[in-house]
Order: sequence, then structure tokens, then C-alpha cells
Amino acid sequence: MEQLRKPFWLLVSFVWPMILLILLFNETYQIIESLLSADQKNLWAVFGTYYSYLIVICTIYISYLIIRKKVVGHLIAWIVLLINILNITLFFFFIDEVLPRSIPEWMFTSSDLTIYPYSFLIPGALYSLIILVIKYTPEPRWKNAYVNLVPIVAIPIVVLSASMGFSIFDSYESSVFVWFKYVPIFMMVFLTCIFLFFLIRFVFILSIKSEKKKTLEIVIKILFTCLFPVAGLFFNNIIDSHRGGIFGNFQHPLFFVFSIINGVALCLPDSDNNKLRWLSFIVRSILLVFILYFFTIFLPFLPLSILAILAIGFGFLMLAPIIVLVYQLNALRNDINYLKTISNKFLVYGVFTVSVLVLPLVITINYQLDRSELDRIFTFLYDRSFDDEKTYSFNPKRVDRMMNHIHDVKSTGINHTPFLDSYYNWIVLDNLMLSDNKIDEISSVIKGGKLESKHPLFSWFSFPSHNAYLDNYKVESKYNGKQWTSFLHLDVATKDYANSEFRLYINTPNDCFISNYYLEINGEKEFGILAEKKSANWVYNNIVKTRRDPGIFNSIGHNKYLLKIFPVQRDQKRVTGIEFTHREPIEISLNDTVIKLGDYSKMNDQSYEILDGQGVFISSKAKIKLPKTVRKPEYHLIVDRSINNDMTINQIEKVVNKLKDSLPNSENINLWAVNYDIESLSKESWKNDIQKKKTDGGFYPEFLMKKVLVQSHKNHTKTSPVFIMITSDPTSISIVDGFTNLMFSIPDMRHYYSCNEKMIINQYDLESGQQLKKELFSKIKPDSTYLFNWKKTQFYLCNDSDSEYICDSISFVAKTKWQEGVLMDNMMRNYALNPSLKSEWHNIVKSSMKSGILVPYTSYISLENEAQKKALLKKQKAVLASNKNFDLEEAEPMSEPNVIWYMIVILIGYFGYSRKKRTI
Repeated sequence: MEQLRKPFWLLVSFVWPMILLILLFNETYQIIESLLSADQKNLWAVFGTYYSYLIVICTIYISYLIIRKKVVGHLIAWIVLLINILNITLFFFFIDEVLPRSIPEWMFTSSDLTIYPYSFLIPGALYSLIILVIKYTPEPRWKNAYVNLVPIVAIPIVVLSASMGFSIFDSYESSVFVWFKYVPIFMMVFLTCIFLFFLIRFVFILSIKSEKKKTLEIVIKILFTCLFPVAGLFFNNIIDSHRGGIFGNFQHPLFFVFSIINGVALCLPDSDNNKLRWLSFIVRSILLVFILYFFTIFLPFLPLSILAILAIGFGFLMLAPIIVLVYQLNALRNDINYLKTISNKFLVYGVFTVSVLVLPLVITINYQLDRSELDRIFTFLYDRSFDDEKTYSFNPKRVDRMMNHIHDVKSTGINHTPFLDSYYNWIVLDNLMLSDNKIDEISSVIKGGKLESKHPLFSWFSFPSHNAYLDNYKVESKYNGKQWTSFLHLDVATKDYANSEFRLYINTPNDCFISNYYLEINGEKEFGILAEKKSANWVYNNIVKTRRDPGIFNSIGHNKYLLKIFPVQRDQKRVTGIEFTHREPIEISLNDTVIKLGDYSKMNDQSYEILDGQGVFISSKAKIKLPKTVRKPEYHLIVDRSINNDMTINQIEKVVNKLKDSLPNSENINLWAVNYDIESLSKESWKNDIQKKKTDGGFYPEFLMKKVLVQSHKNHTKTSPVFIMITSDPTSISIVDGFTNLMFSIPDMRHYYSCNEKMIINQYDLESGQQLKKELFSKIKPDSTYLFNWKKTQFYLCNDSDSEYICDSISFVAKTKWQEGVLMDNMMRNYALNPSLKSEWHNIVKSSMKSGILVPYTSYISLENEAQKKALLKKQKAVLASNKNFDLEEAEPMSEPNVIWYMIVILIGYFGYSRKKRTI
């Protein structure tokens, strides 16, 4: 333990934690600064200056010790100990001023920000105690172990008596006694440190005495290293077991296995057999990380351990990691000293280093394998090139374990495994999350089933009702000869007494773009920030939980939008507005209300060359004069070969033959066998081919459907794809990413069908997946389309009254706001046709924010203060730096661990009650 007196350990335990603490709090301060009062800002400045001076002074002193090759003395240890006790005391009483309760936690860098000072200040105090133990443990050290039991037993009683004694000052209101409000917590931390001093000293001496093989010392050693750790895990898991355990989720059997192996390794006598000594050394070195892990977890609880001892005696189990660590370090010291006498010291230290890295490396490699598997799943489902002909295979057991673990990591109703789940979140999930829908989608595709929903036992927030309504509206349209700019002003009201959320669904035609948005907050127009969509929705949801004033405008489908405003209160209208940029007068629908934007008398029915000849605009009047045609159907019979399909080969054969005989214009039929992979079937030998296709995983025809649609669009084919799923269970059809972004490429066949062994045909909407009706064979055919020729190419346009535009470039310079909308839409179309261009998502989001044109990957959001805007930008930065397939909407901050709040609540309750008595 003499090695611990080197100044490096003072730097690690005292200076570095304070630097990290300042950085974390400063990051939060940059966000919440505008919400703090002048006095609160001054307090931040005082604490910042105080800690900065501590860091500078201590760093200078450590540098001096290193240069002069001196060690940390006991006087400095006393100073560091008292400083840390003072810091903990001051923080406990000023937390509500530094981080006011009026500021929601979601704005902090972490939900555990109020706990971090306990975690970061205690290492310095503990280091000081170890130095003091070394100083005040006289030689011969093995003669006075049991003397330490007196203060160990007495101090908890003193704490209880002192807490009662301080209450006599509650009745005094004189300023003379005001300072006593700091004394109870100061004395509790100080007495806890004295308690830990004698406990560490007691264990340190016993660890030396047990080498003498005295029976009592060995029994105590077994108690501390074997029984206490296992008992601690057991009691943790049975207390609050439905949530995983009170201190965290340590249900995995390896926690018990490692505890038992480590206890046995420490209790076995040191062998003179070199091979056995090497073995015990390696085992102790490997499991040192395991002990340090629990030591770190329980570090913040050390000041509270005496309370736990007084309450239920559980404090001794809380102290088990620090007791085991003393034995562990002493055993490793003895092993190293012995092995250096029989081997090269570089070999000994090399084996020690490699052994210590075993557990971290195994954990990291396992997490990296999960990340690699998840990246492959993302590529397979969302980012796969339509030219990709590879065969994909997955490990269903790993996927199942991974999806369940991700679900538990983000769940607020389950205690997490401290630090390990955060590490998992960082490596596997980029510190983001997967939504429940995405977890279910991945599971249904790879495994052929869905995870059961898991809900927290208690819901602390009930979402607002959606009974607000559109009370009135006003349209302002202006035409500059090139485009229309229409502002739609809306009045929103409610008759409900409770706060309501207003929701407005908007449908627009093709040539219309959303270019601005505002919401009146406190009587002033707050124009929306165009931000990355997941970040904006995450901020909106968090603000709504605190009953504040946000508004958000999202794209939810092909030319479909959703406006949400909260709160709307009785007798208090909310005013909001949306700006539409469009090429010709249009009609839009607001829920069930149709509104006209622009004046048709100012327009003609001509087509217009746009974008310097790189595109053409076809007005609605010009469009309806175009010739019509009906493309021939190209049928794709997609046979379900997932584990969910109960149809036999003979039943499949009957269905296929019946479809061939019954479908109109059925001369062009393609056959496919699909589970989560695709296999093309020969028209001549398809029955033999399909028998070779193993039933596995889920039924995922989406990629095949998109591939066919994209090829048809790019080649301007004269046939129209028609998809018919042959499956006994139509509900098992997995449509994951949807066809919203590809609707521009589907002019005449916006449905797909399913057919079972009874020849029942069901029709589904291609964009929403909604089942529409049972269909007759004769009606499974494409709709008519308009024909338009441009640049010697024939284009098929949807048979409706909307205007259209065709553009063959994504690199033009837009000269008007409407052209910027065309550019953004063309970038979206190009990305939909080429999903493997992963960087294109970032380009679209950044271009959208620069142009002000809303796209499916961005949202307009109106916020009421600067702090909310800074929090949005911070979250957006994290999202843009990660994989686009991760989610935020359901993500909740994790605790490391949250049990400390139970203990702090006890303290706050006691001292709060004392203060209340003083004011009565």
C-alpha cells in the first residue's frame, strides 16, 4: 500500500474527478444559463472559481512532488479529506440553487448530474483515508486489529445521538445558530470517514494476520470475501426484484460465479507450488476488475452506509466491496513479490496487465459483436442497395438477446446494470435508442415473432387529451409571377377545462412545400426552428411533460403533415401559422376542411420549363389534357416461406395455379420464395425450387417490392408491378420502412394483395399498409395513367388533378423558394431510389435547414426560451453524429444507479423536517 503514496494517485483520485465535474456542470450551464437568476449565476461563478483554484493549487503541488520525487504526506491527506467533506456538505445544501427544481432534468447533460459530485468527490476522501491508515497503523501491525472494533461499533451510535442532539437548535431563530444547519451533514460525513478509517485499518491488519493462519482471522476473511459479497447480491436481487434489484440489475448468474471464485481465490492459502501460485495470481488479477466495478458502484453510498447500518444492518453488505478490495490488493501484492523471486519482473507485470484487461476486453468484444450484428440488420432493412444480390443470414439467438437487452436498457420500469448498460448504450447504440416499433420490426423479420410489450409498474405522466379544435382560419396569398406564397393563420380553441393538445392533419398536392411556421407564445410570434426530426420530437415530448408551450410541425407521409400544439386551455385561444410555397393555386385539406390557396384566374394551363431546362412543370390544367393509358400488369406472386406460414406445398401449388388461371392478362407472372431473404423461382420447376427453400424467420417482402418498383420507375416500363402475397397469415407480412418515400414512383398501382389457401383475396394500401377490402380476381389490375413525353422519354403520371413536375438533376442552383422545394424533393427522391447512399441523409437534413423547406427528416418546432433551443441543438448534434436508424422519441435517461435517491430522500426528509420545525 506504500505505492499509493505516490503523487500520481492524488492526481487520479482528487484532481481529475474535479476537472470532470467542472466540465459536466459547465456543459449543463451553457444550456440552462438563461433560466437562472442573477443570484444563481453568482453561485455558479463562486463554485466554479473555488473548484478552479483547488485544481490549480493541487496540480502545482503534485508537480512539485513529482519533480522532487516525494510522496504524499499525512498532513496533505488531512487537508484533502477535510476539503472533500466540506465540498460534499456545501453541495448538499446548495443543490437546489445550483440546479433549480424549476428547470426540467431533460435539459441537463445527465439525469444523474445531481449525484455526480458524490461520486467524484468521495474518491479523494477515500484516498486520504488510505494514506492516513498507512500513517497511523504502527508496527508491529498485527497486534492491534481488534482495538478498531470499538469505534466501528460506537460511531453509528454517535451518529444517531448527534442527529438527535442537533435538533435542540431547531427552536432557535437567531443568526448565531444559522450555521448549525450545515453541521449535521458535515458531522455525518466526517464520522463516516472516521468509521471507514477504522474499518479499512481493521481489514488491512487482518489481511496481514490471516497470512499467519490464525483461525479467527481466516474465519473473518471468509466472512468478508465470500459470504458478504454473495449475500449482498442475493439481498439486492430479492429487494425490488420486479425491477431487477435495488442497487441495479445483477441477476446474471456470472455475478454470483465471479463472487464465489474470487472469494475462494482469496481464502485459499498461498501455495509454494509455482504453477498454483501463477494460477491464483492470474485469477485474482482477472477478477480485480470485477471487485473494482462493485467498489465504484458503491462509492457514492459510503457517506450513507452508517444510516443503512442503523436502519437494517444492510450497510455492512454495502461496505463489502471496499473490504474485499483491501484483501484483493494485499493478496496481489504478496503474489507479485513472490513471483518476482522466481520469474522476470517484466513477465509478472505483463501477465498482471493482460489479466486485468481480460474482462474489459471480453465485454467490449461481445458488445462490438452486437453492434456489428445491428449494423448488418440496419443495412439489410434500411440502407440496402436495390442492386444488392447478396444472401443475408443472422444469428437469431443473438438478435433475440440483443433486442430484449436493448428494450431493458431503455426501460424506465427496470433497474439497469450500472455502468455496463451505459457502456453498452455507448458502443452498440451511439448513446441513443431503438423505438419499441423498431425492436418489434427487427424481431418479426429475423425471428418471425414479436417481443411482448413491457411497461413500467407506475406511469408518472398521463398524456394530454386531443380535444382542441380549429376555431377559425385566415389565408394570405401573394404571387410574384414565379410562385405563390400563402400564409395560413389558425385560431385553436378547446371547451375542456384540462390542458389539451391540438392536432391538425394536413394534405397538400405535389407542387406545394412547407417553408415557414410560427406559434404565438406569451403574445409574441415565435417562428419555428427547422431541426432534425427525431431531435425536435424528443424535445417536444419532454416539454409537454412539463406542461409548457411548444408547437411542432412534422411530415408524416407522402404530402401529409401533422401540426401539434400544447397546451390549449379553455377560454384562451392559441394562434399559429404555416407558410406554403406553391407553383400554382392549390387546395389543401385541414382535417375535414378544404381550403383554397391562391387565385386560379392568374394562371394558365401551359407547361413550364424550369431549372434552366433541367426540369418541367405540368400544371393541373395542362395535365388533364394529356392522353391516358393503362399499363399491362406484371404480377409478382410472393410465396411466404417464413415460420409463420402453415400452407403446405400442395396448397401453395393450388393457389398459384388458380391465380394463373384467374388473373386478367396473366401472361406475365413472376414467382418468388421469401422469408427474410429472397429467392427467384423458375416458372418451369418452381415447385421443386420452393421445397428447397427452408422455412425460417419472418415474412419480409418489402425489399423485393421496392426493388421491382425502383427498376420499373428507372426504366419507365410499359408494365405495372402487381404484388400478391401467398400466405396463410397476412398479419405476418413485415413492412418495416414503408413506401412513403417511393410513392412518386407508383402512378397506377398503389395497393398490394394477399391470398390464402382458401383463395380469399385481401387488398391493402401500399403506403399505410391498411387493409381495405376483399377483392375479386378480375379487379386486380392497374389504374389508368397520364402520358407525358419529355426529352424523348415517356413518363407515367398519376391519374389525379394535382400538378406535377419532372426533374433530372439534384445539383442545380435554385433561384426561388419553390425551386428550393423542388431541389429538396428531388434529393429525397434520389435517396429513396439509392438508400445505400448513407451520407445523403445528412446532406438532406442540412440542406433542409439551410433552405427552410420542410422534408420528412426535419420538423418545424417553436420553443419558448433560449434554454430549450440550446437543448435542441445539443441533441440534434448527437443525432447527426450517429447512425440515422437510431431513435430518440422513447429514450429515457438512465440512472447510475437510482437507489442513492432513496437514501438522499431520507436525509432531505430529516433535515427538511428539522427546518420546518424551526419556522413554526
